[in-house]
Amino acid sequence: MPTTAPARTDRPSRPALVGATAALMLVVTALLASACSGSAQNAAAIASSADRRAASPVVVLVHGFSPGPEGYSCADYWGRLESAFRRWDPHVKLVTVGFVRGDHDCGTRIGSDGPYTPIDDIGRALAAKVYESYSSRGIPVVLVGHSMGGLIVRSAMAQAGLIGGPPFLLVPRAVTIESPHGGTNALRRCGYAECNEMAYGSAFLRRLAPDPQGRGGTVWTLFGSAGDGLVTPASATDMPVAQRYVYEHPAYNHLPIVWDESGVTNARWRELTTGKPITHNDVPHSLRAIFLTATGQLH
Repeated sequence: MPTTAPARTDRPSRPALVGATAALMLVVTALLASACSGSAQNAAAIASSADRRAASPVVVLVHGFSPGPEGYSCADYWGRLESAFRRWDPHVKLVTVGFVRGDHDCGTRIGSDGPYTPIDDIGRALAAKVYESYSSRGIPVVLVGHSMGGLIVRSAMAQAGLIGGPPFLLVPRAVTIESPHGGTNALRRCGYAECNEMAYGSAFLRRLAPDPQGRGGTVWTLFGSAGDGLVTPASATDMPVAQRYVYEHPAYNHLPIVWDESGVTNARWRELTTGKPITHNDVPHSLRAIFLTATGQLH
């Protein structure tokens, strides 16, 4: 009886099939993991970018005393600060404030008066503008004031919640730069109302709230300079807040402190705390320090 050879088949054996299937699953799993990882990384990058944009603050800049109705060009006064801020964070929104009759090139205006206008009146107008444009819409802002501008900021914060003022302000950070919180006699002969209010022991300074707070709290940071011939370091830091710094090097004069956009860290300041003052070397120059403070990066 003839013998018949078994029929030939091309199908792999069961062990080989199992091994191939497992290998294929590993490849598919790896591809899916890679795709998901890539998508997650892309999503995280997009979210991170969005978070940075969301965290970039609205910074409102208030200039100092003008000895006449001609005022200032906000573009000249704040130009170097604006350029530096935008270089360090292109998403930051900067709003310069005009309040003197001749002020120009400003982002917004809260008045058109002169040096005879009481500081409280300017502060009330600033508070109303901040509330109308930002706080009422749930948008927090950082208030930055140079010289008398810091007193305007302090007055604005103090008037929120009072009769004639807005119900509240959302100001998580406030920064004053060489502002005469403790007064100055440098302008005692100018004869204007604002000069009188900035004088040592004035009724205006005595009634200012020592640490006015916005809704949710406000962290105040005060900068002074050992080289300021108009506002002494003691006056510039005369508020009971924790973050107070006096530059010793460079020893900025009154206006150059808002011009030094150097990003290097070879400056020196004295930190005034509730205890003994501490000297720090290798700290940021003025505009870099103001930027870090306004964006919540200087603690």
